[in-house]
Amino acid sequence: MTSNHSPVLAFSRDGSQFAVSGDKTVDLFRKSDPHLRPIESTPLPEGFTTADLLIAGNTVIAAPESRLQRRAMAFRSSWHQEFGENSFGLLVPQPDDPEHFFGAVMSRKGRISRIALSTLKEQSGVDPEEGRPRTTGDPKAVFAFPKIKVTAVLDEKGCFYLLYLDAAGKRWQKEILIKSTAAK
Repeated sequence: MTSNHSPVLAFSRDGSQFAVSGDKTVDLFRKSDPHLRPIESTPLPEGFTTADLLIAGNTVIAAPESRLQRRAMAFRSSWHQEFGENSFGLLVPQPDDPEHFFGAVMSRKGRISRIALSTLKEQSGVDPEEGRPRTTGDPKAVFAFPKIKVTAVLDEKGCFYLLYLDAAGKRWQKEILIKSTAAK
């Protein structure tokens, strides 16, 4: 089925397709195909190993392992493109508008970016370490919610907190729900 080592798997929102990626290719499959033949198979650049994978609209997004200090890649049909800053290897579905946006965590300060699928440009973003109260761990898991404009973050120090814009929609707020004893 795939020649990838340590493959990563992602399903489309409607469950009709899935993608597999690792260190060799990004392969897209139709779930309904009993022979599981790839619809598309695109080679990855030399040295790119996938850490996270996301199907957003008609685009497959592959984030590299953070140790590689590389940019993430977007794949559509036979077209592919690197985008953004170096990736932290973590992608975030955007349930409020999954056909137009996705989230990604960038290496610099663990910045959480909301990226437009049409342009692959950041539309908005937040640097969790800069908000008050201060935390210093990079994000390890990030969750967006469909009905409320809140992002939940679990960082590498074990802190779990919420990020949201104030009532005016101008300044990011941070509410720590769990503070680890390992956090400073």
